Amino acid sequence: THSTAVKSGGEGPEAKSSEMGTYWLPWHIDSQFVTLLTCDEYFYEKDGSPAPPPDERDATGLVAMNQAGDVASVAAVLDEGTMLLQMGGFAQIYTGGVLTACRHAVLRKGAQPGKTRATYCNFWYAPWDLVCTTPPGVGESEAVNYGWNALMDSSYVGISMRQSFSAFRKFFVPIPVADELHPAAPSFEALSRLLPAPLERAPLTIDILTDIRCPYSHIALQRLSSAIDLCGGKAEVRHHPVMLDPSVPREGEDLLRYLERDHGHSPAYVESDSYPLRELFRSEGLEFSTKRRVVNTRKAFGAVEVARYKAGCATAAKVFDELGRRYFDSESPGDISSSELLLKVLSDCGVQASDEELETFSDLSLSSHEALEAEVGAVPLLLMRRSDTGEGVLIQGMRSVGAYSKAIDRALVAPVPRSNHAGSSYLLQPPGSMALGLKGAPVRVPHVRPSALVSLHAAARRGYFAEAWPYPAAAFSRLDETEDEVMYAQPRLVSHIDEAASQALEGVYRCLLSTKAEGSEPLALLDLCSSWTSHYPMELEAAQGARIAVEGLNALELEANSLATERRVANLNKDPSLPYKEGSFDFVTMALSVDYLVDPKAVLAQAHRVLRPGGCLVIAFSNRCFDSKAVSVWLEHIDEGAALASLVCDFVHFAAPDGWLAIQSLDVTPDGHGDPMWVVTAVKKF
Repeated sequence: THSTAVKSGGEGPEAKSSEMGTYWLPWHIDSQFVTLLTCDEYFYEKDGSPAPPPDERDATGLVAMNQAGDVASVAAVLDEGTMLLQMGGFAQIYTGGVLTACRHAVLRKGAQPGKTRATYCNFWYAPWDLVCTTPPGVGESEAVNYGWNALMDSSYVGISMRQSFSAFRKFFVPIPVADELHPAAPSFEALSRLLPAPLERAPLTIDILTDIRCPYSHIALQRLSSAIDLCGGKAEVRHHPVMLDPSVPREGEDLLRYLERDHGHSPAYVESDSYPLRELFRSEGLEFSTKRRVVNTRKAFGAVEVARYKAGCATAAKVFDELGRRYFDSESPGDISSSELLLKVLSDCGVQASDEELETFSDLSLSSHEALEAEVGAVPLLLMRRSDTGEGVLIQGMRSVGAYSKAIDRALVAPVPRSNHAGSSYLLQPPGSMALGLKGAPVRVPHVRPSALVSLHAAARRGYFAEAWPYPAAAFSRLDETEDEVMYAQPRLVSHIDEAASQALEGVYRCLLSTKAEGSEPLALLDLCSSWTSHYPMELEAAQGARIAVEGLNALELEANSLATERRVANLNKDPSLPYKEGSFDFVTMALSVDYLVDPKAVLAQAHRVLRPGGCLVIAFSNRCFDSKAVSVWLEHIDEGAALASLVCDFVHFAAPDGWLAIQSLDVTPDGHGDPMWVVTAVKKF
């Protein structure tokens, strides 16, 4: 790849590429033969109309690297309208290194709110069954890249183009793509996973991660309290332990000695009027005293946790504030590592506890600290989240009252969607994605991977479907055309997906079921192609009056389904009709079976008929199946989750072309290397 060298302060590709800055998409090599790329185009997020590119063209978009490690910005050296041809790893291996694969990345600086960037790629693959081998007489060492960021290693030699594509996708899809607008997005999402969901008692929940003995946090939290008052008290506060040093001995240490040893501040400097902390406290009408000792706050946080456990978050916040007040008292600093003082503060706040309870909860607070500290660069760290959506803002370090007030106001104002087609707002987003439940009620499903191809598929279609059913009859042929009852004659009381994928599906059901309106009739669910488990949450067992009808091919499996209130043995491939009245069920579900239907349109048309207006169809699927019974069109696309999602979306749409309010696709595959889990949902018009 020809490029213009970039000045480097070090040796090797790592050093040469590091000066480019922050990467939106990290360095990689494509797996296919050839990639055709154009320069980036920009659009306004609100309506999709074209937007002008940034002035600094070399600060954005594609950057490429040659074999010497020289890096160049493609946009800076190509004229507008130029197309870039780059070789992939398959081409390099197949030609024995005559063609060289191009390492490349995507760079972005200074993302502008309201604008989005599009990169157009055209990937050229060889026939799926072509095997990637080196030419005769050429060794792997001559054809394969080794060393830094090679990616296309020897594991690609001897596999087919299809296998190469699949392996590359497995590598590429999980790559963390930076949020160009919100650098704090990864921390916000990680902390949202670690901390309990926002409280519903107030519009805003503020989680505070800091140490009680941090002087900057002491001032910051007083300012935050003033900001909450200015905003009408519409926030509830929760404290979480992130200790400055949990290894401080129980007896503590003299503050002056500690500051000199750990921070290099001499006693004379600390005692002077110009000492920054003394000036800071003075600006707040307080006195910075050096009489107190540096203490281990593990037990103090134990007291906060006792208060939260016994009396709730509001009382725990009072205990935290009182401990901070006593510790920073300039006349008589309190020893907040003392059980006597801690029990007295708890009692004054209406909580009775024992020293044994303090010890137990102090161990829990240390565990919390260990789980949180990796996500906290500096204290205080404030996670402000809306109680209705979980969206919010993240603030690190001490701020003014005005800055805190502005952040609270920003989080409380109704979020404005970033575009007409995307539901996310300019607030930071919690884990997962929004899904539509009963009557289209939105609910956040934390298990969803929002940037996965399956999750994007249905939204990216923007309602587009072919004018007519696009599949020939042969698409639903099977390797084994014998009666299904023969294969399913013996009960299979086993799991067809691993535990993590099963739990993810159960979590999806739990979220969607939660959209049942309070005071409405008991839930009615129909599970098609069911078995000994429906993957429903077990709390349905205690749901008053819930109706759970299950249908499947084996009576013994259905009998083992402990949640079922009705059971029916049926072969939907023989007769897709359902014996239920129109509008009988809130939910119709089908897990891991849509790939076996020889007439999915007819079966799902029946599902639509028996759904109540506003009811939900939920189809879960994976790439795990009995090949002999799966239909041919499914096996043809088995390597690609997005392609399978496209099939299921088609099946649902054509079952009732004008009958759905919305069709969504969700990737809820758990982290790790387990079974994939994908879901397509649809809400019946009402």
